[in-house]
Amino acid sequence: MIKYDRIFLLFFVSPFLVASVLGLVQIKELRMPTSVRSGEVDELILDCDYEVRNVSGIEVKWFYNGNKDQIYQWIPGRSAPGYPMGSLKNNIDATFQATDDKLTMYRALKLINVTHNLTGSYTCKVSGYTEEAVETKNLTIFVPAPDGLNLTIIPEEMSAICSVSGIFPEPMLSLIIQNGNITNNTDYRVENDVEREHGLYNKVTTLYFKNESMAANSEFICMMKIPGTEYEITETRLYSTDNFSIRAHLDISLLPLCILIMFLL
Repeated sequence: MIKYDRIFLLFFVSPFLVASVLGLVQIKELRMPTSVRSGEVDELILDCDYEVRNVSGIEVKWFYNGNKDQIYQWIPGRSAPGYPMGSLKNNIDATFQATDDKLTMYRALKLINVTHNLTGSYTCKVSGYTEEAVETKNLTIFVPAPDGLNLTIIPEEMSAICSVSGIFPEPMLSLIIQNGNITNNTDYRVENDVEREHGLYNKVTTLYFKNESMAANSEFICMMKIPGTEYEITETRLYSTDNFSIRAHLDISLLPLCILIMFLL
């Protein structure tokens, strides 16, 4: 029985002994915000907190939007800071010190002149001759809708239009009809249009409905959300079939007058 216990203990402990002998590179935490409102801050800190044991030739590298665009590199143990490069070299302050330890001092990435153009994925890679660790997180620097949502109902054309402009990144925009507690999504058609101007998005959703399928007091609800953030806004409009009937009646009553004017011209 003692022999089996020893064998079990050997199998349980041996992986840890091997890791201790071979060395260890571990990223304990990649500390960074996931979303920031554009204009709120001028700089951001992306901190790559790592641990290294028994590994030689350590390098700390940062990448932007994949592994092809390297934007920063530092060799721990040197008193000199790292150096920025790649597409974001003008947005990195390489003199920032995350700690006072010469092995982790310049591990972090300090972004300056922060705008929505810095939105993307950021990867920290800590590597040695035999070991490496990699971790990636996404950062969204969003531009909110300066004028909110614009929701318009056009009864004569049996349509509703919801639009938003000057926003980043491309938002999720939806327009539905609510009849009491029932969402009507079968008797209408939806069209979406999006364009990008000066790096910002303009988006329009148009909903075409059938008047006979509408309840007496239906509610149009437009919802917009920016992916990767908690930013979302909603706009609602009430639609009355009685109002539509009055508009239609008034338009028809003016028909003889329009014909008379055309005849006189």
